Amino acid sequence: MREALTYDEEALDKPPTDLMMGADFVAVSPYIWFVMFRGLLLMAMGRLDDATRDFDRAVELARAHEEFEVLAQTHSLYSALAHLKGDDQAALGHAHHPVEVAEKIGSAFSRVLAYHALGQARMLRGESTAAVDALERALAIGRDRHTARQNEAEVLALLADSSRTDEGWRVAAWAWAKGTR
Repeated sequence: MREALTYDEEALDKPPTDLMMGADFVAVSPYIWFVMFRGLLLMAMGRLDDATRDFDRAVELARAHEEFEVLAQTHSLYSALAHLKGDDQAALGHAHHPVEVAEKIGSAFSRVLAYHALGQARMLRGESTAAVDALERALAIGRDRHTARQNEAEVLALLADSSRTDEGWRVAAWAWAKGTR
């Protein structure tokens, strides 16, 4: 991860005068995406305060440049960060925003990430039924549109984990009964 962080920081070291340079080739501003990605790397390395600063910066830049795809993805990552901190209110608050943005722009990739984040936030709050609904939606979109498949294993793990609560057992029993008909 350190090597990826080094490459990311090299890409951010000298920002282009036009932060949208390259967006016509890769559908998002590479610079703004790299700001978000550095936050993701820092989060994975346990540097949560540094990750928050990068997510803040990515949101600021994404809003200023109307980079809604990066905005949705960053809010999904904010939700994951809040999940790591055990902050269910922030996780849920951040999870709703990417769902709205991703649905509005119609990005299948961002929709998968958004519903994944929403499901994870609902799990943190102990809301198994709502979590399962969101996670199943993430899984269905990803499979149907062949996108964000790297998230599938975690979504499936969260779905399995949802059955560990009392409400989750009821959801699991209902899903089993529905699947056996």
